[in-house]
Amino acid sequence: MYKKGYSAGEIAPLIPSPRKKDAGVCVATVNGVIAKYYDDMLQAPIRRSPGRKDEMSEEHTRLLIEIVTQEPDLYLDEYVDLLEHKCSIQYDTQQIYRKLRKQGWSLKVMTHKAQQRNERERHRYWLEVADLNVRMDQLCFFDETGQDERGSRRRRGWGMKNSRVKMNSCIGGNMSRYSRCMEPQGL
Repeated sequence: MYKKGYSAGEIAPLIPSPRKKDAGVCVATVNGVIAKYYDDMLQAPIRRSPGRKDEMSEEHTRLLIEIVTQEPDLYLDEYVDLLEHKCSIQYDTQQIYRKLRKQGWSLKVMTHKAQQRNERERHRYWLEVADLNVRMDQLCFFDETGQDERGSRRRRGWGMKNSRVKMNSCIGGNMSRYSRCMEPQGL
């Protein structure tokens, strides 16, 4: 109606008031609506940002991946400390998490392998047992088990998706040892 040449004073009585029966809205309301309409027409549309800005440089990303590859069992705040020490820039743990996920890393349960395990010695041992030419019921094995501080070791670590995270663990250090004799039937 305004575009057709009607004034605000002519439009106001034509719009029913929600508060008063048999009355139209006031002229100030019509002027406010017209002003709002033209203000919205003149303003540029609000553009939304496409998402979070990638705040970590490629060099820092490469350094982060290098650290995670060498030490996959660290917590995110420990990665933050290491990056701050090496780059003099402090990142947030959420930034580290998002960057690792974006690079294809995930947090998974680690496989621990004893550092002392030597396949050659194990093979040689079984060859010597086979050379004894004894029956199985004549053998007696001593099993040595231990209790150490590995209960507090970290069970999860960062690794590439679709791959295992393996850690070499030193077994033995501060350990209480217990021995037990087992007959071959107990094997």
